[in-house]
Amino acid sequence: MMIRLYIVFFLISSYCYSQNPWQQQKGEILISPYFGNYNTNQFRNSNGDKSEFGNNGMYKNYNPKIYFSIPLNDYKLNLFGNIPYFISKYDDDSVSQKSTEFGDIELGLRMHLKKINNHYLMASASVYIPAYQNKTQPFVGYNLYSTEVKIHYAGNFTWLDVNKNFHKIEAGIRYFFPSLPIQYKLYASQGYRVFPKIIVLGELDLLLSRSDNKSFSVNNVQFASNFDMIKTSINIGYDFTNSISIYGGLFHDVFNRNISVGKGFQVFGIIKL
Repeated sequence: MMIRLYIVFFLISSYCYSQNPWQQQKGEILISPYFGNYNTNQFRNSNGDKSEFGNNGMYKNYNPKIYFSIPLNDYKLNLFGNIPYFISKYDDDSVSQKSTEFGDIELGLRMHLKKINNHYLMASASVYIPAYQNKTQPFVGYNLYSTEVKIHYAGNFTWLDVNKNFHKIEAGIRYFFPSLPIQYKLYASQGYRVFPKIIVLGELDLLLSRSDNKSFSVNNVQFASNFDMIKTSINIGYDFTNSISIYGGLFHDVFNRNISVGKGFQVFGIIKL
């Protein structure tokens, strides 16, 4: 399946901004290195029934990637990108497969639309460029170009203390060329500063993928194209400085249809230059 581990790039600092703290300001660059591990030995069929892979099969991948965001027109327009790399393995009693390739490189523009009290409305459009050829299994992805549009709504609750909490909601559609699949995405997060330098961050990912191709292969769990998936994660973050933070956490699928049931860990940094 197409693993999307969304990196939260907002640092709680101060809401005295008259601009948008979720966008990079003039002269500011954000870099977020990431490393994640995903593993699974189970899947749910189109009816939601769970089974283990045959022959003691196990799929896992390691996913380092780098995210960046830079201003083009101050906070009003940001250029962002995501460069992923995958080390994927599938092993069972009779087969051992491994592939190491870049994934789908994302480049996009994110625009500030409106400030609404303590919240900010944004929109983004991006393209995904496959940087792999799927010559070796397990495959990295569909090897298709795609485009994605999203609406972002982010801010904080005043009743939780404006400098101690933040949340974000994203809704998007991704379309692959020339024909399949179409993916519908919803992401939500809530963070809270429990101590001066420590933040707890919860995340929820929903991904609905629609395609005429109904098949699912345990050898290529990232290659399924017709599926439903909901994933949750919990992370702990530590602010080393006002410009550098490190997060680490665990994630687990909580609902699946026609896709593997996965879990794993993630570690990512947030660096403002």
